[in-house]
Amino acid sequence: MRVLLAAVNAKYIHANLAVLYLREVTGDLPAETIIGEYTINMRKEEILEDIYRKHPDIICFSCYIWNRDMIAGLIRDLRRILPEVPIWAGGPDVTYEAESFLEQFTECTGVMVGEGERSFRGLIGACLRGEKDLSGIPGLVFRDEDGSIRRNAPAVPMAMDDLPFVYCPELDYGGACSAADHLSGGEPQRTEKTQRKEQPQSMGKLQCTEQPQRMTESEAPCRAQQGDGDWAFENRIIYYETSRGCPFSCSYCLSSVSDRTRFRSLSKVLPELQFFLDRKVPQVKFVDRTFNCNHAHAMAIWKYIAEHDNGITNFHFEIGADLLREDEMDVLAGLRPGAVQLEIGVQSVNPDTIRAIDRVMDLGILRRNVERIHRAGNIHCHLDLIAGLPYENLASFRHSFDEIFRMKPDQLQLGFLKLLKGSALCRDADKYGIVCSPEAPYEVLRTDWISYEDLLELRGVEEMTEVYYNSFQFSTSVTLLADAKGSPYDFFRALSEFYRENHLTGRAFSRIQRIDILREFVKNWDPDKKERYDELFLLDLYLRENSRRRPEWAGEALSAEEKDGVRAFFRREASLPEAERRLRGYEAYDSRQMEHMTHAETFTDPYVVRLLNEAVKNGGFSRNVDENLKNVDKEEPPVDKITVLFDYRRRDPLNGNADVIRIDSPNDGRTAGAESRTDRRM
Repeated sequence: MRVLLAAVNAKYIHANLAVLYLREVTGDLPAETIIGEYTINMRKEEILEDIYRKHPDIICFSCYIWNRDMIAGLIRDLRRILPEVPIWAGGPDVTYEAESFLEQFTECTGVMVGEGERSFRGLIGACLRGEKDLSGIPGLVFRDEDGSIRRNAPAVPMAMDDLPFVYCPELDYGGACSAADHLSGGEPQRTEKTQRKEQPQSMGKLQCTEQPQRMTESEAPCRAQQGDGDWAFENRIIYYETSRGCPFSCSYCLSSVSDRTRFRSLSKVLPELQFFLDRKVPQVKFVDRTFNCNHAHAMAIWKYIAEHDNGITNFHFEIGADLLREDEMDVLAGLRPGAVQLEIGVQSVNPDTIRAIDRVMDLGILRRNVERIHRAGNIHCHLDLIAGLPYENLASFRHSFDEIFRMKPDQLQLGFLKLLKGSALCRDADKYGIVCSPEAPYEVLRTDWISYEDLLELRGVEEMTEVYYNSFQFSTSVTLLADAKGSPYDFFRALSEFYRENHLTGRAFSRIQRIDILREFVKNWDPDKKERYDELFLLDLYLRENSRRRPEWAGEALSAEEKDGVRAFFRREASLPEAERRLRGYEAYDSRQMEHMTHAETFTDPYVVRLLNEAVKNGGFSRNVDENLKNVDKEEPPVDKITVLFDYRRRDPLNGNADVIRIDSPNDGRTAGAESRTDRRM
């Protein structure tokens, strides 16, 4: 019997952790369970053909808000071409309205509700035995032989330690440090729902002396090496979880539906982390909903990452920043730049909104902790806002946006409320006048506080934030532009209106074209600083790439005398021993090749000169305007020019900006020092 688990992902680099679990929990059964991975960007006909040619005996779809419509169409078509094949669905988008889903899509055989591991295993076992009576399998809602819809008792979720490690089910945990043994009172397997101010307390101090046994690839074969065609680590985000559920009760989130949080034992987690580290996986994304809700659990994992860093793997966590404790901050501050990135959901700074969505958050502590993370300069920090929440009108959201922007996140994600089926806010939608689209992803259209017209404005702000801020392509120029009139929100709103009025919205542009659009915008937004912005635009351009196409409005990068000085610098570099060079990694190249591989530029605007001096001194560019720089034009004597070199072989691990070296400093480039290059980040 061939069972097809069909995953329709949002992007190719994404993966579906659920279908990997389902495959492994039936690994000992005499069924061939295969995975078909697709994306929502594929043509439905292409997916349909692939499923048909796999000749499945059972088809199971994993349903989410991003793929529901695609899957609905596939189910209808598959029933017509494979009329005898049972078609099952599962996942959060069908769990909470299983009966109505089956009524709407009569072609679907049944739905697995909740966590599907037990239900799926029971279903496949029954099919293998030829049983038609499914009433004894927990967690199923299905169409009986007479066509009536039947709901079985719910399935008891599996213990986290009983779940397989999907990337290497045969992983040997022998010799691993059982961190739970070093926790006074033992490691908690679940955390009852709580408020943030009553978060789970530490269960004791970790005192691990043993380390997880390192295994060779032959000792721990992984799915990517078994040639099954379903999975590969290369060019994919690896999703991983150490807990399920969330102890908090945010009404917009499905994680709040569970009444407890369950944790996987550290004696399993740490060897699994080592598995990823040994294989130099580019990124591991933890899907734990509030990773640091249990202090001891989070600390053990962060300490392990710090002590076993391989210099390559990045770990992504979704956290509550106001829950961070002093010892956690210390561990995070000591990590390799780029080893960890943090996603922090703020959602709103409006206290009425926070109360309405049952979210308890200490904004003051959150702000201080985010600022401290930023100062450490080693962690990519991503802050989230949600538009369309109760009590949040346009003015209130503007305030929330400005507050979050001033926290200097590496990315500011402006999302729009989606009424998830099963969530408390979905049930209370009428109470708040929340109207959403009836089609997935059920996005808000208006509320009692915000109109559709207002949401259109926010759409424009979101697009401009993505293009000009989150991309890191305009770091220095947009930092100043957003500060010019006091409100970053007003800047992005005005820029969005400029796009719309000039019929630019929705069109694709190159980086230089985006710069040209900003230059036109500046004429009205901050006209007195046009020349300053021109230099900042050039700085942003060459921080990102060694562009061979120079903007038409830009003059020569260097004077004839400066060109001679730069060439002398490269000749000197080529003649020095490796240990004395300021350019590292160019040992195999001569001076002309080094000149071609880098870019040199002279800047003369006082603000830009001071900005570059500060960046070289402090190790990077800040994402907000230093108050000291605002008065640079009043300084006497005026600030002189600066010539810098952009080194594209050394980049900031957090944002990808090229390293910047000053090559006109008093030492004339003969020695390297903290004053001469951006080796660190502000």
